[in-house]
Amino acid sequence: MALPEGVRIEPLRQEWVRGALLVKNAGWRDTYLPWLGEEYLDRMDAGLERGVQGWGAALAAGRLMPTWVALTDDDVVVGVGAGGPLEVMAAIEGRLAGDAAPGVSHELGVLYVDAAWRGRGIAEELTETVVGVHAAQLWVLEDNPRARAFYGKMGFVADGGMEELPAEWHGAREIRMVRA
Repeated sequence: MALPEGVRIEPLRQEWVRGALLVKNAGWRDTYLPWLGEEYLDRMDAGLERGVQGWGAALAAGRLMPTWVALTDDDVVVGVGAGGPLEVMAAIEGRLAGDAAPGVSHELGVLYVDAAWRGRGIAEELTETVVGVHAAQLWVLEDNPRARAFYGKMGFVADGGMEELPAEWHGAREIRMVRA
């Protein structure tokens, strides 16, 4: 599926950090409200300026995972995707590359599209930009059938990997999906 007319994908730049975080925060609200609750998500939104500063500083220092944005012709961010080679992801996130599924070389860590732009191929193009043709993995909320169905169409399958999320997630778990 191709991008809609007037939309392009670019590596994240400082001037687009706020827009990327707005899309990410809206995606969290759409997806995680039942687990995190309104108060948690309100605090996240209230911390937008801190997030913009943090992402901006990490981007400038080369410590932000490789991130791309989908932009309209007038530079409005309508999607954000991030991830890349496992070694890069492990170094940035401070975890072990050995936590990966066997044979996997890349990870999709972030994927959100503005609700008004969903269903137009942006998520597919961001996924391919982030992980390309490489064997890849991602973690998705176990109880998120919409996302799991999307990733299934992209060739990802659950491989049995599971992770309990922290207490503020009220018992939610993530499952690992892989694409060979």
